[in-house]
Amino acid sequence: AKAARTASAPFDDLDSGLIVRTCDHVDFYVHGVLLSLCSTVFRDWLRQPYSPDTGSLVYTTDETSESIDNILRFCYPFLDRPSDVLGDLDILITTFEAARRLGFQLLVDRELRPALMRHVVTAPERIYALAWAHEMGDLARTAARATLDDPFVHCVELPEFGRIDGNKIIRLLVYQHACIAAA
Repeated sequence: AKAARTASAPFDDLDSGLIVRTCDHVDFYVHGVLLSLCSTVFRDWLRQPYSPDTGSLVYTTDETSESIDNILRFCYPFLDRPSDVLGDLDILITTFEAARRLGFQLLVDRELRPALMRHVVTAPERIYALAWAHEMGDLARTAARATLDDPFVHCVELPEFGRIDGNKIIRLLVYQHACIAAA
């Protein structure tokens, strides 16, 4: 197994008590109490009995170090919000999906979902597909309306479309056609 490297400050405090180890072999030294307040996954995981003799607890995740770093920067109250997460749609989607999988629902609801809503204007088809993939019908409908500004006739190749049922794409095309016909 590849040796893990330690994350950059402030996630390098060896006395923090919990290590979140990412799929790309980065160890984040974090405070379990804070994560248990922010995430249902960590809350439930930290309730498991463990032997304190083993040193720090290690939580291994399939998420990347970039996603974990972004999530933690939202959770730690003394850190600046990572503005690139909210502005860059690719980073936002990766962080959003990681936060959902790891049970950071408050972060998703207060920060990430509103940021996705702001991207509806510039990437409505991507937001539409992402919204359906995560059962956010209201966001999907808002994104569908936004596609009317520049409806597509041919199926656009977007990675997010691979995550949803083909019927959702057909529904979007039928909706666009109906709106254009009614105009």
